Amino acid sequence: AISPINVPAGGKTLSAAELGAESLSTKGSQTWAWASDWLLQRVGLRADAGVYTRSVQAATRAVGNHESIQVPMAGGGELRLRARLSKPLYVAWSGGTPPYQVEIKDETQKTLVHQGGVPSVRHTFASVNLKPGSYQIEIADDLDRVQVPLMVIADEGSLEKLAKSSNEERLAAAMKMAARQEGWPFEAYQEAAAIKDRFPFAQVLMQALESGDIPH
Repeated sequence: AISPINVPAGGKTLSAAELGAESLSTKGSQTWAWASDWLLQRVGLRADAGVYTRSVQAATRAVGNHESIQVPMAGGGELRLRARLSKPLYVAWSGGTPPYQVEIKDETQKTLVHQGGVPSVRHTFASVNLKPGSYQIEIADDLDRVQVPLMVIADEGSLEKLAKSSNEERLAAAMKMAARQEGWPFEAYQEAAAIKDRFPFAQVLMQALESGDIPH
């Protein structure tokens, strides 16, 4: 689970540096300035410049008071991911009632990985190796079952190059990717999750993407 970032009540005393970034005064990158400003808005440290852009996957049917399962990152109807070898895969959704079942299937509907008894709306598959191609992520509880297409794209070395970048550069690149929408917020989510433990700013982006609040 992702721990929320504690913002001091009644004041804006939490700085970008305290969120894990270097002093903004030392940063000349316009991309990082945009990214950090967007993130600081989300923790209440900057005035919001406008209405949040939200992109929410259509829900399955509602049954009584049961909140249907949704995958907010699938705004274009699918999720996009760059191919990676034996890396964790982070999946998040909203709605439904735990416990959940989470599966990844190939285009023939063969189950590649499966996890039952998931207690929350986030799950990490410890090691997944997906080659370029078409897949589905399926999330279910006792009442609902939602399938979201997953398109895995050839990486061409960009992930290896990105891994050598600073935390700021890596998170800003993820945010630029999320802003493309069309399923790319899912790849941005993977990048943020990879650095969240050492760079708390990444947790802000993860929680925003989980709710369909997409950088723009």
